[in-house]
Amino acid sequence: MFRPDDAFLLLHWQNEVVDPQGTIGRRGGGAAILAAGTFDVLERALDAAVAAGSPIIHVVFTANEDGTCRSAAINLRASLATAFAPGSWGVRVPDRLRRPGDEVVVHDTMSALAGTGLTERLRNRGVVRLVLCGVSTLLVVAATAFAALDEGFDVTVLSDCCAAPTREAQQSALSQLEVIATVRTLD
Repeated sequence: MFRPDDAFLLLHWQNEVVDPQGTIGRRGGGAAILAAGTFDVLERALDAAVAAGSPIIHVVFTANEDGTCRSAAINLRASLATAFAPGSWGVRVPDRLRRPGDEVVVHDTMSALAGTGLTERLRNRGVVRLVLCGVSTLLVVAATAFAALDEGFDVTVLSDCCAAPTREAQQSALSQLEVIATVRTLD
């Protein structure tokens, strides 16, 4: 599944979003991710990426010190600004998703590629394809997939390593992504 010229991007797999105690996670998404076994599939994907020599990059959403972000569409309410404060528990990647040599990139926009310098770093490594997984499929995964396509990368979305607020939202997002990307399961 993975090749050395892939980069495996884990989008918003951070405590505030995926932990049932997180600000976003406690709205039901964290428990749903655990119940669906998504963490288990994601861990297998991580191990496959390591075995293939693909770089693993965690992209975490972080608010600015004043509780804002660059994207006007997602400027934060005060309650979320604290949850996504730089260096806080909320922006950390859960230990079970960390692998030796993985990287963490912070951003404050919808796309993982906007303003992060990640595009250039990936090109310098010879990356041809981005393998994406994330929360939420209809937001950060879709935005990153479209931006990656514009930047000339091939895109694969691992549907069983993604999550959205509802089953309908997940199916809608995946249907849209099938137009521009390879959408598949890990196995």
